[in-house]
Order: sequence, then C-alpha cells, then structure tokens
Amino acid sequence: MNKKILLLTFLWLAVTITCVAQTQTDTIKAYISHTPPAIDGSDADACWASAAWYPINVLWMGPAMTPSDFTGRYKLAWDNNLLYMLVEVTDDSLSDQQSEPADRYWTDDCVEIFFDEDHSGGDHWYNHNAFAYHASIKYDAVDIDKDRSPKTFNDNLEVKIDTIAPNTYMWEFAIKVFTDDFTRNSPENSRRQLTANEIMGLTLAYCDNDGNFARDNFIGSMKMPSGKNDVNYQTADYFGTLLLIDPDMPNSIIPATEPTTLIYPNPANGCLFINNPEFVSYSLFNANGQIIGEPKTNLHGQTRIDIGHLSRGIYFISLTDNAGSTETQKIMVE
Repeated sequence: MNKKILLLTFLWLAVTITCVAQTQTDTIKAYISHTPPAIDGSDADACWASAAWYPINVLWMGPAMTPSDFTGRYKLAWDNNLLYMLVEVTDDSLSDQQSEPADRYWTDDCVEIFFDEDHSGGDHWYNHNAFAYHASIKYDAVDIDKDRSPKTFNDNLEVKIDTIAPNTYMWEFAIKVFTDDFTRNSPENSRRQLTANEIMGLTLAYCDNDGNFARDNFIGSMKMPSGKNDVNYQTADYFGTLLLIDPDMPNSIIPATEPTTLIYPNPANGCLFINNPEFVSYSLFNANGQIIGEPKTNLHGQTRIDIGHLSRGIYFISLTDNAGSTETQKIMVE
C-alpha cells in the first residue's frame, strides 16, 4: 500500500469535546457538507446536526471567570468553496465601543479566527502567510495588512449572529480560503478550492470585554506553550491542526480508536520515546505524507528515536505490530 495512503487512512487522534483542553497535538475534524448551510446564525442546517462541538475554554489572559461570564464552543464543516464555522458563546455583557472597526479592535467582544490554509506555520504579522480575523459583533473582520496597519477583510468571510437564549449567542461563519499570495486589491487571484484530506492550521479565541476600555479576558480553544498565549496574531507556529474529511471518498480518513501507544515527550525536541512492546517497526512522515529516512524495525519495549535533525513542525509516526496492524500518531517537533 502507498505510504501516503497508509498515513491518511490511519491519521486520526481522539479529540475530547468536554472540558479537557485541546493542544497542538490534537486534531480538529471538519466533515464535508454537500448542502451549503445558510449563514443566518442558526444551527438548523443538516451539517451542524452531526458535527461535534469543540470547546473554547482555555483562559489565555485575564482573571478567572465563572460560566455565567463566558462559555464558548464551536463546530466546523466545509465544501469545495468555503470553510463553515458555528460558534456558540455565553457572554454576560456584549461590548463594542469603537466607532471605527480598525481602532483597538482587539479590545472589543469578538471571535478571533487564526487560520493557516496549508498549516505551514511561520510569521504572518505583516503578511498573509496566515490570518488572524477579529470578527466583531458589528460584522467587521479586522486583521493587519502588509502595510502594517489594521484593515477590514469583510469580503473574506461572512458572519451572522443570533440570540438563542439570554446572554447566549450563535455566530455562523462562511470563510473563503486563500493562498499566501493574497492581496486585498485582487483577492480572487489567490482564492482556492478545498479538498478532502487536507491539513490546515486553525485556532479560535474570544476577546471578552465587559464594558471597559481594555480587553478583560482572552479565551482560546487550545492550551498554548508557556509564554505563548498572545502570539497567534504574529505567528502560525502554534495553530491547531484541522483535517478536512469526506467519508464518501476513497482513502478518506475515518475515525479510529484512541491511540494505545505512549509516545513522549510530545511536543519533543532532540528525541522521543515509544513505549509499547507490541509494535515491531515504525515509519516517520512529514505533514505532506512523505516518508523521512528508512523504516525502523526490531523494536523492543521502550524505543528511543533521535529527532534532533528534524525541522520544527508537525510529523506523523506510523507503528506496525506483528499482525500487521498499524497505528499512526501525530508528533510536534519544537
């Protein structure tokens, strides 16, 4: 079997959708929607009924909060043209005090969408290697442009908000996807289609303001490395991993059981260890499914793997036991 197909077939990590925080080693799954949802702030569309909720529950900045002050979660779907997102937020006080959308946009209540179309990581502060859309309650989407000034990118996404309960709001998004060559003057030249089995970078956050001059809290969808809670608007190195899935396609990725092999540390730097005596060989792949080096055999108990030569980024390790069963896990090299 082709090594890349083997990797895609088994590429899946169990994602806990309760109160457990996600990390960079988890995978977010978005399933294809054959009927585009109406962007109206409602979860009535068929694609949302079957999609899993993912939490926005990690306090990145600010004092401790109660559930009545903020709770958040989100769902994802996609088709060939757009990435769709449903975000449910409970917020005891909505605030947008700026008369101009690009003024102090990060201090008002907004959903912040960190998106990297090829999960390449790297700097995006003054370029469009990735985006950090700040979507406001007034339907403006602000990010920093190449001239180092904040601009609205309202044509890049559509958003609608509806109140579904006291202090509870449903945000619904349709997001266009662009390559790194994006320019505001001719955006369609860099727009691209989406396909199954693509790996993209995605993290969400919520900027919470309870009527003050400054942002009160900053809540994210994943646990960040120490000291990195406020860097996603500058770098895509710590975005989560999003996987586009179409179950009807050959070789599409299908959910598997939770990995049973302990691979640590993860993230890793220099070396990592495999701890499962049942597996006898492994292969290492990069994020594009290309095998790195030669497969290693004759594993015994705990195995050390030297990774000091690998560049920083996301990799996958495929383990095989005596019966030919394979388990694939994602690792992050720092």
